[in-house]
Amino acid sequence: MQNWKPVPYNVVPGDPSGNTWALPRGAIARLGKGLREQRDSEVALSPDYTYFAVGTRIGLWWYEMSSRLPIALWETERGLISAVNFSPDGKWIAIGNWDGIIRVRDVQNGECIIKIKRMRSRYITFSPDICWIATAASSKRTVEVLDVQNGVCIAQMDWEGHEPKSGISRLGFSPDGKFLAATAGYQTYVWPSETGTPIMKFEGRNFAFSPDSRLLACTTHGDKTLHVWEFGKNAPKMIFTESGTFRKNPFYSLKGELLATVDQQNTIEIWDVERRQKLRTLELHPESIQAKWLKKFPQLALSDTHVGTTPSKKVKLQNINTFSTPGEFACQLGPVQFSPDGRMLACKRFGGGIVLWDVERKQSRETLLKKTRFRSFTFRPDGNISAVAFKMNRSNNEQAISVWDVEKSDEPIVKFTQQAQFGHLVFAPIGHQIAIGSRENTIYLWNFKRKVKLGALIGHTDYISSLAFSPDGKRLVSGAADGTARVWDVELGEQIAMLPIGAPRTPIAIVFSPCSKIIAGGMVDEIRLWCAEKLITLRTILQPDNNWKPYALAFSPCGKYLASGDWWHSGMVKTGIRLWEVATGENIHTFWGHTTDVQSIDFSPDGTLLASGSFDGTILLWDVKPFIDT
Repeated sequence: MQNWKPVPYNVVPGDPSGNTWALPRGAIARLGKGLREQRDSEVALSPDYTYFAVGTRIGLWWYEMSSRLPIALWETERGLISAVNFSPDGKWIAIGNWDGIIRVRDVQNGECIIKIKRMRSRYITFSPDICWIATAASSKRTVEVLDVQNGVCIAQMDWEGHEPKSGISRLGFSPDGKFLAATAGYQTYVWPSETGTPIMKFEGRNFAFSPDSRLLACTTHGDKTLHVWEFGKNAPKMIFTESGTFRKNPFYSLKGELLATVDQQNTIEIWDVERRQKLRTLELHPESIQAKWLKKFPQLALSDTHVGTTPSKKVKLQNINTFSTPGEFACQLGPVQFSPDGRMLACKRFGGGIVLWDVERKQSRETLLKKTRFRSFTFRPDGNISAVAFKMNRSNNEQAISVWDVEKSDEPIVKFTQQAQFGHLVFAPIGHQIAIGSRENTIYLWNFKRKVKLGALIGHTDYISSLAFSPDGKRLVSGAADGTARVWDVELGEQIAMLPIGAPRTPIAIVFSPCSKIIAGGMVDEIRLWCAEKLITLRTILQPDNNWKPYALAFSPCGKYLASGDWWHSGMVKTGIRLWEVATGENIHTFWGHTTDVQSIDFSPDGTLLASGSFDGTILLWDVKPFIDT
């Protein structure tokens, strides 16, 4: 098989990490490579095992298998990759995104062979002869077969009037291309590729076709058995039972032997199913993506052994190696924050933990408490990190709130419980207080150092959308879906005033200035600035374009400037981070870079950098020195 090397788009010489590749204008670095949905459909391995491609919300990253280093970055104009797969010969690659665009590109030169507009694809797979691609839509659970040459739909799979309630989790052609199988929920369906009329439906998932396309092996969900179905028969040809509670992922060797991978903790076992013989035990790094690869490409486990002749042995999977960098594909939605000395930047990690980034080196330093899913966090003045995690007891609608000293403890320092559904959360800048807004209109206050509940602030009539403490922690401002913004005395637990807001509208973001004299609130179509002392409107900054929603706000350390991050809306290619002069309301500059909502922004303590965290799973560092007086 020919080695089709991808064209090295966007590569920056001297930067093997990729942190400066395809940077938008004004950005000095990108932290993280974009969030993945953690599905195997966003990772594709070249048929010769030389390269692999990872689709994220900022584009398609190419990696060389041997070095595990990025070698190219494609599809950066829009990003938001939802599915990717190679043609069987490795010459083409199909890429689908959230906008429903599927592009088939030539690997060697990047040329677009065809562009097809369909629904957002969750899975894409080529037919063996490369004439068709099958796609599974993520929303309407539609499975289609498309002609690669002209993009027309050849067949849409018929569910016999019973569209599945859950999405597609697996999709594949038979080796001869005559059949297409898909798993939805715990059911597997089989159709002729050209007609879409179902010929088989049975309980099972993780299916595999035999090389001669006569058999389909599939694991059941309930009794943990492996069934082998023969086309045209109404009952399984063979049934294999397994002990324990692990799950088998079946596949066939080129000789037609039925094999399976079995997931264990930090290992995957390879079994010869018919002989009931364990062939290999493969050690896995707990944070690698090897397990997902072995489910999608189980033949990798056999690349250096002869099936049926090698005795059971424990080996390391050298041809995949360990591919894991803390936070690389795992930045999370939510706050980004500089440390008090400006040397570090913190964000949440997908799957749990807080990622610390070295600002000067532009790379991740470490991940703290990886197994804990935090709702929010903050740097305290001493440089340590406090974080909060929620856990709902659905039997009584009681929420458990645990507060952590992230850098010092493997256990929370305190736990609280409250019968409520929580949403927005904010830490006091000084002291040890947190305020949490509920979906039942109430704001709760706790002191986590004294381990006491301070009380509840009652007045809003709809869920709390935004919260901010004053710099001295004595006041709290809140916005809610009832269309009001309110200022509270924290110590007395009383409402001070309602801020003038004009027509009722929801404050999406709200923040105090460093000097405590100004409150900024972001709402649909405008940012409003209030005097925090007189509680009157100082200035209204109206929409710069249609459907503008300032999702995140941050004052510069000097208080003279305000940054806002946009909410994405249909028709946008990139979202904006806008710099405003507080005294005049003038938009002095706009950065364009993220592919979707900007959810958090923070100035460095010296005011020279601006960090923006996005729903795309990356943090961009922007140089603001040319635009503001620090």
